[in-house]
This record gives sequence, C-alpha cells and structure tokens, in this order.
Amino acid sequence: MNSLKWIGVSFVFFIAFIITAVNLKWNLGYFAYVNYIPFGDKICHFFLIGTLTYFVNILFDIRRVDLFVKPVLLGSLCVFTFISFEEASQFFLAHRNCEILDLVANYLGIYIFGFYPATKSSVVV
Repeated sequence: MNSLKWIGVSFVFFIAFIITAVNLKWNLGYFAYVNYIPFGDKICHFFLIGTLTYFVNILFDIRRVDLFVKPVLLGSLCVFTFISFEEASQFFLAHRNCEILDLVANYLGIYIFGFYPATKSSVVV
C-alpha cells in the first residue's frame, strides 16, 4: 500500500472521529473556533468532505461505475451516500441540526474534489 493510501485510511478514521465527537457532544476546542469564522461550518464541510472524497477515490483505485447512463467514481458515490445518510440522521439527534446548506457544501466538496483523481496517472505515488 503506497503512502497516499495510508494517508487516506488515516483521514477516513479522522472523519469518523469528528462525527463521533460531535454526535456524543465531546467538547473539543476546534469546534468553537469554527463558529467565529463567517460560514466556517460550511467551509469545513466543503473541505473535509471534499478531501474525504479525494482519498476514498484513491482507496478505490479511481474505479468508475455506471450510474444510469453516466460513469461516476465509485468513491464519490460512496461518500455521497454516506454523507447523505449521516446528515439525515442528525434530524433524530436533539443536539444536532440537519441543514440543507450543510448538504450543499458536502455535495460541492464531493463534486469539486472528485475531479482531481480522474486518472490514475494524476495520482503521485
């Protein structure tokens, strides 16, 4: 496994940690700083989910699947599905809020960051 894949696996665990921390209301200082930045939450959604998309596509070796009539990256599709369910699950947690703008920021991150690893030759090993 090359180093980029190791970073990808680590980033997946990092995202899982963040989701767990927020769902369990762990008091992490990082989250307080995000609130001071205008649209900080949305910016973090964009970059964190976009970066997750990039690494998951690398982990899936830039594999494509046909979705209806258009080929899409399997990693992007997996992140899209996971993030959609994760955001919807916030509706059932009293201390979380399911926001459409969070979903928009997530989907933009998936869309934009999903372009970079479009070919295996663009990935530096």
